[in-house]
Amino acid sequence: EAFNAALMSAENRRDAETLGTVQLNRADLYLKQDRFDDARACLDQAFEIFGRLGSTSGIGETYKAYGVLYRQSGKLHLAEAHLSLVAELAQQADHPLLEAEAERESAIVHLERGRKTDALRSLNRAHRLFEDLTARRELVDIDRQLDLLEKSYLMVVQAWGESIESQDHYTAGHCARVADYTTRLAS
Repeated sequence: EAFNAALMSAENRRDAETLGTVQLNRADLYLKQDRFDDARACLDQAFEIFGRLGSTSGIGETYKAYGVLYRQSGKLHLAEAHLSLVAELAQQADHPLLEAEAERESAIVHLERGRKTDALRSLNRAHRLFEDLTARRELVDIDRQLDLLEKSYLMVVQAWGESIESQDHYTAGHCARVADYTTRLAS
């Protein structure tokens, strides 16, 4: 209801930028509800609006949301293609937060496609970008974004270790033991 009210208000004021943003927010809600067709319809409308406005940043945000949509719906090749476009658009729009978020999403796609090295590269790039934003303190949400990124990084490293250990029963548990000893030593 709130999104519908926001849409009507933006339409009444003929505020296209807000219309596009509301469509992106609606798509995000639909993605959280696994309503992929509804999310896609909102993204299509946002893309049309931001394209008409020539908003590189808005188009980049829309492509990022398409990437998330395709990742969640299992179309990983499409997710990867859309997210790679986001990085270019974010650089053109001088939007480092968008670039960092796209790299984080790309890392998840790489991990789901079994490409752990690419996932780590994307996570490292995202981490560097988030750290730069933290140093600038321009955005409030950076600490939460860094926490999410670090959790993703640990997930990738753990999955990588488990896949290596599954190759040989002799090394099974080695990574966990090393991590445990390292934690004890650090304490």
